[in-house]
Amino acid sequence: INFIILAAVVIVYTLFGGLYSVAYTDVVQLGFIFIGLWIAIPFAIEHKSVGSIISTWPDWRGRIDKSQIVEWMDNMFLLIFGGIPWQVYFQRVLSAKSAKKAMYLSFCAAVGCVLLAMPPVLIGAIA
Repeated sequence: INFIILAAVVIVYTLFGGLYSVAYTDVVQLGFIFIGLWIAIPFAIEHKSVGSIISTWPDWRGRIDKSQIVEWMDNMFLLIFGGIPWQVYFQRVLSAKSAKKAMYLSFCAAVGCVLLAMPPVLIGAIA
């Protein structure tokens, strides 16, 4: 029943507010995600199961054999270029009032993606 209520709320604010309401709620949601992940980091560091990162360095750093280079490059390009056909991104870019604003949005999105990726990377390194 929660999904039905949530879907109804989303439909109502989208009908009344249009793309602006969707964009504003996305900003609020991303803000909560970003702050929540940063709040989780001290708890992850202080957990009793977490040891020194220096002692586990060889284990999590890993090693790539020559036979795996092509596979790793394929995965790297998938992660780098996989977000290009992202509907939400194109929805924002194509609704921009000018090409210059769309370009500015793209640069801001790139910086935002890097900033939003930092907490999960730190949590992964802590683990």
